[in-house]
Amino acid sequence: RQPVPPSGICIFVESHSERDGGFSTSLVEQRGFTHFEIDGFTWQEQYLPSMYCIDSDHMTLPETTTAQTVHGICTIGYPVAYASAVTTEGPLVYFPVDLTTTSLFTGFENTPCYGDGTFLWPSYHNREIAVNHVDSTICVMT
Repeated sequence: RQPVPPSGICIFVESHSERDGGFSTSLVEQRGFTHFEIDGFTWQEQYLPSMYCIDSDHMTLPETTTAQTVHGICTIGYPVAYASAVTTEGPLVYFPVDLTTTSLFTGFENTPCYGDGTFLWPSYHNREIAVNHVDSTICVMT
């Protein structure tokens, strides 16, 4: 098991391949991300996210390859971060969210982003989390 980087950017996606944006392949094989399973981290008590992290202060993610991409972004060691994307539903921006104020997630304190990182929530989402059709790239900057 590889260690989590001391700083960087993590993308988490729903573990089901039809809603992971293709990130399970593209982030690891093409972009150098490391895959992590986080014990106890769920959203809506039924979805188990896969987390992909890289030691970087900025990243442009590949185009998604699934019709829906259920995802979130968090940073490790960067208390301020920004992200944006272009989707079939229009421009998408992300904003910081205090996860202690939402009941959607459990176990976020087990992730490497907890503490001195930032969780970024998409500007539009359904009740699950972010379901977006990302036609372009997601740009993340810390």
